[in-house]
Amino acid sequence: MTPRTAPFDALCLAASLADAPKWLGARVQKVVQVAEDALAVNLYAGESLWLLVSWNPRFARLHPTWVRRERMDPKTLVEAMRARVEDGRLVGVEQMGRDRVVVLSFEGEHGPHRLVVEMRGKHSNAALLDAGDRIIACAKHVGRSQSRRPMLAGQPYVPPPVFDAEALPPLVKALIGAGDQLARRAFEGEFQPTMVPGFGPYPVSLDALGFIGRPVPSYARAADGWFFELETSEGLEAERSALVGQLERVALAREVALHDLAQAEGNAMRAGQWTRQGELLLAYANSIPKGADRAEVWDYDGNPVTLSLDPELTPLEQAQKWFAKAKRAKEGRGELETQRQRLNEDLDALRAYLSHVRLAQDRATLQQLRAEAASRRWLQKASQSPVKEERPYQGHRVRELLGPGGAVVLYGENATANDYLTTRVARPNDWWLHVRGAVSAHVVVPTANHPERTPIEVLRFAAEVAVRHSVLKHSSVVPVDYTLKKHVRKPKGSAAGFATYTHEKTLHVN
Repeated sequence: MTPRTAPFDALCLAASLADAPKWLGARVQKVVQVAEDALAVNLYAGESLWLLVSWNPRFARLHPTWVRRERMDPKTLVEAMRARVEDGRLVGVEQMGRDRVVVLSFEGEHGPHRLVVEMRGKHSNAALLDAGDRIIACAKHVGRSQSRRPMLAGQPYVPPPVFDAEALPPLVKALIGAGDQLARRAFEGEFQPTMVPGFGPYPVSLDALGFIGRPVPSYARAADGWFFELETSEGLEAERSALVGQLERVALAREVALHDLAQAEGNAMRAGQWTRQGELLLAYANSIPKGADRAEVWDYDGNPVTLSLDPELTPLEQAQKWFAKAKRAKEGRGELETQRQRLNEDLDALRAYLSHVRLAQDRATLQQLRAEAASRRWLQKASQSPVKEERPYQGHRVRELLGPGGAVVLYGENATANDYLTTRVARPNDWWLHVRGAVSAHVVVPTANHPERTPIEVLRFAAEVAVRHSVLKHSSVVPVDYTLKKHVRKPKGSAAGFATYTHEKTLHVN
């Protein structure tokens, strides 16, 4: 079975190393990190040459490179090579049998060192060895629990089982099977590099397999450009997919919040109904038997009305319950409208951003969009203490509001909800707010472990939420304390909603 795109197999490695004799004796000028899973070595032997070493699971390869790549902060392997190999000489280049394993040997003031590069799919790796073949540093650490061949600094290097000298890559076998006997001699250096449109480069002609290509002067140069474009394209799509997934999850959360708001607004519209029910129940209270689960009464227009009752409550208690629901619904109506408008605006902006992300043609544009999304607080990082579910407070009468800049603000609707929010939902470095010296909702601003990044306008918004849900909501100026949740304590055996706190600061809400 032929692959859908050109591989970088043992024959490709051999073709990439065709000019290796010219590299011997070259001075190692620089070693740089060019990707999370790739480095480049700058050699000088009369002219400058860059060697790319990649242990990417899909595109592991080693060949000269002419593509200018962005440099990254060096990782352990690159740091080790800089300390021991830079300013030394490349004295050996050896491919192990007909395998995708190559050894680069260096000599310098720090003694002999070898860089072993294993290009074996998801098991690809690279390791710098000392003169005794002990691992100084490796690209990927592989523990004993992961493999029978651990790759750990300080441990002896155990080479992989190398393919038999007569082993051939699948494409070469397929070519020989199709009658192309020239393919067998390719490992002897008889390369005929070709570029097949849509498939990629290969060291020998693939015409016998139906892959019609055009000859190219250098396999290494063709492979350099092809795999760079392929890697960049796949990297772009992976980055795009990750960003789209994050934004779609945020958009879904906004849609769920809007649905919840619609239900809450529906309840607010029923405030008048609950008030009338309470008034009618009080008017007929003396005629309703104890423990009744319904009552037949007449409204102000003389129309019959059936009231559903809680048999555990007296008519007075039932009426007071309806009056309280009506009061909460009326008071929250303005807040609901503000939230609905803010959520709709945020959702519209999210959908527009998603369109831009899906149409982005390069990583620079995608990175700019990611930065803009982060500035709008759509890409909040997870806290160090993982939460088992996205909304662990659902079903506990803990409400979520959207604050300035898309910040999430949580508050409890009653004492039990306050307890749950403070003790089960809030993380140690979240902001916690409460009206000073009075009964109020507990309010929490999640910070993803970075409280210092919370803007003051978000804290003011949260303070206003605390005041609106307190006994001082009609006062002219209300002090609201805020502190980190790690400074909040619930004394053992205390009543629901009771908490003590320290290290507080105070905001005054008009």
